[in-house]
Amino acid sequence: MQQDQSREKQKAIQEAAKQLALQPPSVFGPEDEAADNWTIKEKLQKRLFYLGMSEKECVEVVERVKALPSMEPMKNRWHERAETWAVTLFGSLWRQTTAEALKWMDENNPIHNVRALLTEEPTPSPAQGIARGIGGKSTLHPSG
Repeated sequence: MQQDQSREKQKAIQEAAKQLALQPPSVFGPEDEAADNWTIKEKLQKRLFYLGMSEKECVEVVERVKALPSMEPMKNRWHERAETWAVTLFGSLWRQTTAEALKWMDENNPIHNVRALLTEEPTPSPAQGIARGIGGKSTLHPSG
């Protein structure tokens, strides 16, 4: 039963990512004065994008974060303006997002160039990534 729920969540995440990927890329455009109108979800996506992840990857990671059981209290808050959130609260979301980004990289691209920006270790070479199966450990999320 838990496996079925997990599959359903994964399917929902992929569908949401697909829908969001169809939106105009302006969401990921250069940072400008509109930054104070970004939603929480947009700000997380854009921070990942500015680190070097593709639009599709950013959407997938944030959708995975939204689907986490620990994010249930955030259910109806993702479209709130990020500017209205305390820096410490947003920092907590960012730590969870970076941990999820590292998990996504472990599963999809262990040698992703953004890994080095989220960890203490440099991005492994393709041979190291294949041999190890994963990259480094998160400095922002000790269990990541």
